[in-house]
Formats: sequence, structure tokens, C-alpha cells
Amino acid sequence: MYEFTSHRDASQTIVDSVGRTAAHLEAMFERLQAQPSHYQRIIQSIDGASREPLSVLGALPRTDRLAYRTVLGREALENVGGESFVTDFSSGSCSRPVLRFCRAADDLCEQEATERALRRAGVGPHDRLAFVDVGAAQIYDFYARAARGLGVADIVFLPLTSRFEPAVKSLAALRPSIVFTIPSLIARIWRRLEATELSEYPPRLVISVGEPISAALRATVKDAWHCRVMSFFGTTETGGFAGECQCEDGHHFDPCENVVTIGSARRLDDFTIEGELLLTTPHLRTHRVIKYAVGDIVRVSLKPCACGEPTPRLWHVRRTQDAFTFAGESFTYDMICETLRKVAPLLHSVTLEIEEPCDSGEQVLLRAVIPDEFRSLRAPLARVLCEDIFELDCLVRYGLVRIEVVCTAQVALRRAAGRKRRRLVDLRV
Repeated sequence: MYEFTSHRDASQTIVDSVGRTAAHLEAMFERLQAQPSHYQRIIQSIDGASREPLSVLGALPRTDRLAYRTVLGREALENVGGESFVTDFSSGSCSRPVLRFCRAADDLCEQEATERALRRAGVGPHDRLAFVDVGAAQIYDFYARAARGLGVADIVFLPLTSRFEPAVKSLAALRPSIVFTIPSLIARIWRRLEATELSEYPPRLVISVGEPISAALRATVKDAWHCRVMSFFGTTETGGFAGECQCEDGHHFDPCENVVTIGSARRLDDFTIEGELLLTTPHLRTHRVIKYAVGDIVRVSLKPCACGEPTPRLWHVRRTQDAFTFAGESFTYDMICETLRKVAPLLHSVTLEIEEPCDSGEQVLLRAVIPDEFRSLRAPLARVLCEDIFELDCLVRYGLVRIEVVCTAQVALRRAAGRKRRRLVDLRV
């Protein structure tokens, strides 16, 4: 029912076998050709390119954030014309946010996709839904509309403040059947959540959005509350498009609504590839993108899911900027975090900062910023980083890298606070 189509640049696109993906792409290209646009100029500049939609897609270059922020942003504002529209800033791991323009037609298309994802998660009229976040109520108005479309009437937004205790107690008093939030916030308030009566009357489902949820945090929540933990995948620029089913084994997506291309695709088996996620949005008319590099390395599989749904599935592997190099040795954010959790199994919220002093003769500094509640473990955490990763141990012994573990109270407020925490901050020039 679905297959991989290979392109000359070693990328691969997931398509359906009956031609719906190609038809959606063809309609999008026809709209782009109807008026001057950034993508129209690129398509016309491709010498001898086939007009077949998948061939056109393969010949087009990837779109980066700079193009989204500048030329595509200006075109989106022109596309709005006299219609009403809304804007939304990206957040989290983006060092420079992008502004997205959205009209009602785009919003309705995204709401339909979100309803499919919530329906797949088993959301229905019997549920009490609690959104938990820091000052982002307007984002959850969208998710609330999708939930109401499935018959959910009991919906509340609970804002978190710098004093977590009152908010956590309020959440426990509400006894929601579903908690909808972002993983970094779950990690920051988890110890307080465990101490409330919510552990006696736990939700049946936790839905995580906005960031990938680590396997360790997922397991911690499931073991404590005996609930399901499901993830919804999307970006500000392209909208939400993929969600886990009750098997919690990969995010299902429709390759016709969001065309998924995998850059520098590496085949793992006959059904599975891995590489950089490039998204095309035929369903969006205002701020559309073709092969947009959202900044994620993903794995995509065509293997049938145990739930019976035939659509392909996607797993988040890492952010493209989550890998870093010291003296030619490569490391990843997850590698560091897994090592730290040997000492502190419940350590789910870590920011890594890399600094290179002005004096080139000094050591590069790798700093792990941890929550204040783990302050007493700073010394053993630093020790395990220095000793348990072979390549890093060598660099420390050679005097090329210095390890430091600090608590959030020891760093500037602008770095410790916020809705999402950046996982890796590389401050090297």
C-alpha cells in the first residue's frame, strides 16, 4: 500500500501505491505555477526536469529556516490578501524562532489531522482533559477544538508558574483522565506530581507534544501511573501530522497530507530507512513548504503495526544539532544523558552547554545543567561523565575537555526558565 521512491540525491520519499501522493503534489505544483513564487522560480530553473510530480519533488533542493523566515514569509503575507489570519512563533530548540502565517483553511486542515491523531489515541466524550503548560494557552485552544470535535466537553487549561506546588495540587484535584503537556515540563515537575494524590487516581493517558519524549521518561511515568504515554509529532511550520497509536510504537502518518522525504536516506532493512526529515505540505496554502528541513533525524518504517492501521510509522532519533564533536570524536545528547542516569535514574531534564575559552590553550568546557533537586549528586555525576564514556574519558585525561555539573539555580534565569529547554547549547565560535 505504501512504498519508498528513490531520488538522484540519495533521498527517498514515502508514497502510496495508488497515486494519491503524486496527485496531491501535482495539484500543489499547478497552484505554484499559477503565480510568481519562490518555488516556481526554482522549478523553472531546473534544466530538462521531468514534469512528473515525484521527479519534480526529487529535483528540488531542501528548504531551510532562513528561506522560511525571509522569502517564504513575505510570500505568505502576500497570500493572505484581505483574509483574516493568525501567526505563531516556533519555540524550544530553535536559537532563532520563525514566524508562521495561517489562514482559516490551513487551520481546518490541521485540525482534521489532529482529530485523527486524538481519535487514534482513544480520546472521546468520556474523558476529562487537562492541558498543562507555561503561558501558552493559545496553542492549546487549537488542540481543545480538535478534542471537542471528538465529543470531549470537560477541558481545562492549567498554567504552571515559578511556584509549581499550587498548580500541581490543582491538577491532582481535577483528576483528569488525560494529561496533555510537553516532556520537559513533565520532567521538571515529576517529583512533585508523584507526591500528590494524582498517584492514587492517575490519568489513563498522557499525551506529549512539542518535543520528543525520552524512553526513560516514558517508562518512569508508565511505571508510576500504570497509564499509556503517547506522543504527537509535528512542528510549528508544518503543523502536527503524526501520532502514536495504542501500541506506542511509532507515529502513524498519512503520506498524502504531509509528504515525507528522507534526506541522505540509509536503509536499515527492506521496510525501514533513516535520515533527515524533509516535509512538504500540499494541504497548506498560505505558508507552504517543499522539502522543509525541520531539524530532525528520523526512522520511517512500512512494516505493519500491531494495531492494524496500515499507514507508515515514524520514530524520532535525534535533533540534527544534538550531535557534537570534540577533537574529532563524535558525541550525542542522548549518550551523555544515558550516562548521567546511571547515577540519577530519575534525571530527565538536562541541558548541555559547550564553551570554548578565548584563550585557545585552555580546555573546552562541557557543562551539564541539572535541576536543583539533584544538587547532592553533582560530584558523582561529574565523575561518571569523566570515566564512563571511553572517548570522553580520553579527552579529559589528555586535558582537552573539562567537565562541569551545575544546578539551574547557578545559571542565569534566562537560561533556566522558559516553556521548553534547549537540550544542547553549543557556544563555541
